[in-house]
Amino acid sequence: MLLHLALAGIALVSAAEAAETVLWDFEADAQSWRPRAQSITVEREEGVGAIPESKAALYVSGEIAEGWNYLLSDSHPMSPGQVYRLSFWLKVDKLGPTTPPPFMKCEFVPAEKGKDLGRVGTDAYDVAKTGCWQQFSAEFR
Repeated sequence: MLLHLALAGIALVSAAEAAETVLWDFEADAQSWRPRAQSITVEREEGVGAIPESKAALYVSGEIAEGWNYLLSDSHPMSPGQVYRLSFWLKVDKLGPTTPPPFMKCEFVPAEKGKDLGRVGTDAYDVAKTGCWQQFSAEFR
């Protein structure tokens, strides 16, 4: 599966009460992003993005033979019962003919190994709008 895309403004936000606290934002720290396979490249470019407030964009390109994860990040602690929002902008420049449209997911990793806590995902990129920035968001507890 072939993919060329750009990500901007990715943030995991704690949406408690009226105040929002950014827990994680790649524009401030791209160190935690890494490719899932050696055939994938990840590059961070400062000063560009989907909206004027963007400080950087993350460019992902490459091909994988199996699976669906092109990019991984470090784990970040979360509190049970808290409302969270995963949001980002995505622009796809090119998809292979059999590559499904990309989306973002947040997988919950338990402290105890071997236990599955599930995951939440966003809608997939609208390939009819290839080459255009699209905004995505998912809220969860």
